[in-house]
Amino acid sequence: MPRRLTWVDPLAGELEGFPFERIAEAIRRADGGYWNSGGGGGLLYYGPVEDDRAIEVYLVPGDGFHLVYAGPDVSEPLAATRGAAPPGPARATINVGGDPRAVSRRQCLPPAEAEAVLRHFARTGRRSADVAWLPQE
Repeated sequence: MPRRLTWVDPLAGELEGFPFERIAEAIRRADGGYWNSGGGGGLLYYGPVEDDRAIEVYLVPGDGFHLVYAGPDVSEPLAATRGAAPPGPARATINVGGDPRAVSRRQCLPPAEAEAVLRHFARTGRRSADVAWLPQE
């Protein structure tokens, strides 16, 4: 049975017992007005927040979602990574707490893939083996 999820929403703050389907709907909509407001992204915790097992979620307009995992099983945060960057510039800019941050475009997943990775995490509390997890570039 999945443990309780806590969603730190870009607009509403910390919401305990949050149903994953509401996060999935927000991913499918990929609305920049939601994802790039407030803190600039969301944070999904698996189990108690104090366990520090979480994935940060940022929308990168035109590129998908930048997902960053942190947990007791890794020594540094790891970003979901695909094999090659899409054509165009190597980096994109996201909003993190009101400040711009450059991220590698190869560390951005299409919405359907990001949803699958987050769904796996929400169910198991573990990183999906369907993507590579590497230090942020």
